[in-house]
Amino acid sequence: MLGRVCLGMSGGVDSALAAALLVEQGFDVTGVYMRNWSQDLPGFRCRWADDLADAERVAVTLGIDLEVWDCEQDYRQTVVDYLVDAYARGYTPNPDVMCNQTIKFGTFAQRAREEGYDLIATGHYARVARGPSGQLELRRSANEWATSRPRSRCAPCAPSAAWA
Repeated sequence: MLGRVCLGMSGGVDSALAAALLVEQGFDVTGVYMRNWSQDLPGFRCRWADDLADAERVAVTLGIDLEVWDCEQDYRQTVVDYLVDAYARGYTPNPDVMCNQTIKFGTFAQRAREEGYDLIATGHYARVARGPSGQLELRRSANEWATSRPRSRCAPCAPSAAWA
């Protein structure tokens, strides 16, 4: 095995493909579904259970373990509170950037390190490269198709400690 990888799985195609590619390359992959929100809102049914079921199907198909990490408290404090505060102050918030920065490349990455994983992965389209000073930098994907995907825009919001 090339190393233990903690893969954030959303139940979507992007993280499923990341899982398949990592398994194909010989990594020891454990999928993690981050339950960030599970409450229905007026007029809106939360799809978290459907997304988890999709992630479970992928994990079973690929023969990898899948864990569910409860991130709701962190998500509420860092993403939802930010969103509500920004709207109250007349700003247009970007909860996806805040979630990437604080949950996916914060809470998730930190816990993966604490649990002894060698690497983290997600379905985001990005690459790591050496900058002019030789330091590792997270950059947008070099693939033209991938740069059109919303998840390719995560690189600027990911703290370097999550991927260096």
